[in-house]
Amino acid sequence: MVEEINKNVGEKIIFTVKRGEETKQIEITPEVKSNYYMGVYLKMAENNFANNTYYAFFETGDFAFSIVDNLKLLFTGNVSIDQMMGPVGIGGVVAETNDLADFIYILALVSISLGFTNLLPFPPLDGGKIVILLIEAIRRKPLKEKTELTIQMIGFMVLMGLAVIVTYNDILRVF
Repeated sequence: MVEEINKNVGEKIIFTVKRGEETKQIEITPEVKSNYYMGVYLKMAENNFANNTYYAFFETGDFAFSIVDNLKLLFTGNVSIDQMMGPVGIGGVVAETNDLADFIYILALVSISLGFTNLLPFPPLDGGKIVILLIEAIRRKPLKEKTELTIQMIGFMVLMGLAVIVTYNDILRVF
């Protein structure tokens, strides 16, 4: 049917439609249009406290889950370390903000990122400390101080190495 309509653009086509016992003939003239409308009308939500709270909650949740998804992509090799952004790159993004609302939005994203990243179960971060406390609770005795310090220092060295690589890539992007 689509092919027949496309063959006859600009010419009259008569359709015969049968509904139950009734037969009707409908005449149409197909036209080529560059814009098509789907019949969906979108409007902005009202700017009130309830809507702002509702959307802020779900936007924050979506952003937090996107951090988890991006970490999965990073560890599976689908995203490279070159695509990560550190303080220099974040400074570049902040410099490109147009107004106070954009600046506050970027500030909120950075804050959420730092808060969520700090909860990752990696030794020098708070999430790593939580894991160590869970291990101690399961074992019912604390780790030796030297063992815990060694774990924390190895994690710290890995994070510092990552920070150097990310900052180096940020600087290369700037120049």
